[in-house]
Amino acid sequence: IKEYWKRWHISLHLWIKDYIVPVFKQNLSDKKLKKILFPFLIFIPFSLWHNINLNWLIFGLFNALVFIGYDFLSSRFSLNSFYFIKSIFCGFFMFLFHTVNGWIYYSYDFETFLNLIYKMTELRGFGRETYDLLFYLFPFVIPLFIYEWFQNKYDTELFIMKTPFFVRAIWIAFAIVCIFVFSRNTEPSFVYFEF
Repeated sequence: IKEYWKRWHISLHLWIKDYIVPVFKQNLSDKKLKKILFPFLIFIPFSLWHNINLNWLIFGLFNALVFIGYDFLSSRFSLNSFYFIKSIFCGFFMFLFHTVNGWIYYSYDFETFLNLIYKMTELRGFGRETYDLLFYLFPFVIPLFIYEWFQNKYDTELFIMKTPFFVRAIWIAFAIVCIFVFSRNTEPSFVYFEF
């Protein structure tokens, strides 16, 4: 989760690191209190920077609580000897984190956020459209999992640059096909225009 937030919004991360963190570091001496308060003191201004409303306050609180929980669990449990189990657990955790974060991020107001949670947690089963979508997405998702596995194996995101030209050409062709298949006819609006 720390790695995710370092890479997600680099300019905002650097601004918080350069201007907000030093202020709180000087005024907080207790290490345990710092570990609990620090995420709140960072994520609340971060979320309110986007917009001042209840949704963004919840966004900041949620991320701070996840950050604290993740920090607590990672200091208590070590899964270094169980790499496969750890990678499955971390992948599932990040999926859930992104799902809930997305509910908050893309909700225009608090009522929309609650409606999203209600609809996503309704136990009505899958319809025909869901099965069709999963069948349609499956061929595109598997290569991404394979790519991520190779990234972890070679410990670099750019392992593809070390592969033969033929492999790179296939991967680039796959990426281009994905862009065409999943592009929309309507031009999406830039998310920050909504604020």
